Amino acid sequence: MSNASVDFVAVDFETANASRASACAVGLTVVRGGQVVETVSWLVKPHESVADFHPLNMSIHGITPAMVEADGVGWAETRQKMLEIIGNLPVIAHNSGFDRSVWNHANKVAGVDELAPDFYCTLSLSRRLSKTGVIAGLDQHRLDVLAEFFGLEQLHHHEAGEDSLMAALVALRLVELVGASSVEDAWGGPTSSGMIRADRVPVPRKVRRNNVPSVVPVAPAPEGIAGETFTLTGGLDAMTREECWAAIEAAGGHIAKSVTKKTTVLVIGAGAEESMPPLLGENRKELKAISLIEDGQRIAVIGEPDLLALLNEN
Repeated sequence: MSNASVDFVAVDFETANASRASACAVGLTVVRGGQVVETVSWLVKPHESVADFHPLNMSIHGITPAMVEADGVGWAETRQKMLEIIGNLPVIAHNSGFDRSVWNHANKVAGVDELAPDFYCTLSLSRRLSKTGVIAGLDQHRLDVLAEFFGLEQLHHHEAGEDSLMAALVALRLVELVGASSVEDAWGGPTSSGMIRADRVPVPRKVRRNNVPSVVPVAPAPEGIAGETFTLTGGLDAMTREECWAAIEAAGGHIAKSVTKKTTVLVIGAGAEESMPPLLGENRKELKAISLIEDGQRIAVIGEPDLLALLNEN
């Protein structure tokens, strides 16, 4: 089906630190009639209460305090510009829970008593289409992975303008795969979280991992990165494995690509919102960790948001 009637705006934020209020860049891509007509981006000055730039965030997007001090726009002007660009168009983002949260938290610290628009989420839709078999061969659904999957060339991942463009192009591919004539039809209606309405694609919801206990007692989560040895299983939404390893090592931690007797922390990439997931033995690394724990080794098990919190404390 043609994308000729598909209109929306894709939004992407970058943040200065772990605070969702610390927006330091925003990109917007406008799509009308199934065609990209404009991509704009600018630096944002975070509110003074959340203006510290963390080394991890800077290593990901390359934005520095000096850059936003020289060229950044305050939140009031940023919000007004975004609303003018968006108008009445639907809003989409990749991992929209993050981007909508950034908008809402930036509003809050700026004293703006207003919620961000509802978002449609390309991450959510791509995962659902994988579960139904519409998309085959994808184990991860990060924006850069989807861009490569759809043959889209991305030169600067984590640059807000280009990430908004990639999100827009991925959204167009997903809408086409669904056979929809609009964003609303593809997602079934917006929600505050960006999740697809349950009645749109008839797939049983997967039980969240953290609804069940670990099969063996795990050690408490570490209080920091330094001195710990981390093993990762599964993918992360916020960064690539290489970026993850580099961030851990920069914070004084160590990497074990397989679960060994040196592993002290197993990071289970079960989704951007899956905090402290249980150890269930769902793959070889988890099975090895269970075996070592049963032999007396202390291994903590954490999720992606827990790892990001630790990295942002350093």
